[in-house]
Amino acid sequence: MTRIGIINCGNLKNDLSCSSVLCFKDINAGAGTFKQYDEDFQVVGMVSCAGCPTAVGHEKILDKVNGLVSFGAEKIHLASCVMAIYPFKSKYEKIIKEHHPNIDIVMGTHGEAEHMQEEVEQFRGMVKTLLQTRRPNITDAALELEIKN
Repeated sequence: MTRIGIINCGNLKNDLSCSSVLCFKDINAGAGTFKQYDEDFQVVGMVSCAGCPTAVGHEKILDKVNGLVSFGAEKIHLASCVMAIYPFKSKYEKIIKEHHPNIDIVMGTHGEAEHMQEEVEQFRGMVKTLLQTRRPNITDAALELEIKN
């Protein structure tokens, strides 16, 4: 049985409340990049990156990868969101390989990347818009209270 760990995008997970449903849809169906496994496979864990931008995010990921490896991960999938929008994915791949040379890294989770260039571009645009959209936050509430007092 192949044991798999997944790294997804911290910004999408934390700022946009991604529930990873598309990843899990293909995990459960053995589709997307999971169709490569002829035998049974098991996802041992899913972690999020440290989020962009960070100068040491690619190094911070090692603690998370170490945890996945501790639970038996033999392959690490960089989720499709990481593949589509994350500018440091090659740094992730390099640092994981340096510290865990026996771990295979798989690019993507759901969908067929080679057939999805237009969808990937639409996804990037949507994520960029969502991440840059101004939303009310606690500072706004505090300023509102301060103005009234």
